[in-house]
Amino acid sequence: MDSDIVVHAAAIAGIDTVIKKPTQTMLINMIGTANTLQVALENNVKDRFLDFSTSEVFGSMAIKFRLMERANPRDPQTAKKFYAIASSDGEVTLRQLADRIAEISTVSSIDTLAVLESLLSVIPNFLLQGYIVRLGDFGTFRLTISSDGAETEKDFSKDLVKSANLNFRPGKQIRNDLKTADFQKIG
Repeated sequence: MDSDIVVHAAAIAGIDTVIKKPTQTMLINMIGTANTLQVALENNVKDRFLDFSTSEVFGSMAIKFRLMERANPRDPQTAKKFYAIASSDGEVTLRQLADRIAEISTVSSIDTLAVLESLLSVIPNFLLQGYIVRLGDFGTFRLTISSDGAETEKDFSKDLVKSANLNFRPGKQIRNDLKTADFQKIG
């Protein structure tokens, strides 16, 4: 039996299943696609093989870097060396994050944006009250301050505090992803 077009849309989908059983999902989706391709070949498909994929792509992306020649700041007299500097491909806006989250979940882009915008006001409020903000596996935000020193505790005043800084410590999932990241030299 000859066919002109094969449309293949059978696969495990749904973010929960993909996250909970990534290996099984990959095997079923890949073997299913291979079987469908084989049947298409055996049946002399004349025109096209149209494959619908899941909304997620598996695999790690390489962290891009460029090289920069620098002197050792602790010993400027030593020869300069080349160091890797992370290179970005641009920026992602809050709206783009909300749109992407909406694509892979059941929450609308507008609802996601509302939650993210609320985080922008709630997190600084808690930080200024002296709380450490833990966002689960994403990571932890906390404030640190820097100051000039005083000879004695009595000599110290708040005028010696120079700045407040935001410290972010990535959660376990992000740390693990960074440990297994690949690197790619550009330029």
